[in-house]
Amino acid sequence: MRELIEDGTRSRASIARQLKLSEATIRKHIERLEKEGVMKIIALTNPLKMGLTVVSFIFQIKPGMVQEAALELAEYPNIPYLAITTGQFIIDTQGQFL
Repeated sequence: MRELIEDGTRSRASIARQLKLSEATIRKHIERLEKEGVMKIIALTNPLKMGLTVVSFIFQIKPGMVQEAALELAEYPNIPYLAITTGQFIIDTQGQFL
């Protein structure tokens, strides 16, 4: 998994050679991690290069209301990123707008 975190585009064959394992072993391991929901290989885009304006919002939420607030914010289709954090500010989001 560490190899894919560094470069998600690396081939299974390349990872297998580096780790001195068979390509089949690497493929099965990746498939198992994806099936169990441990990881998902995705493409990240640069919203600015796509002509979108990115706005970051940080919310300070009352104790006990974090889950409810996060679920409500997650309903907005132009908020692709939402993180619940610890500290003074509890929810960090990014919105993408035309």
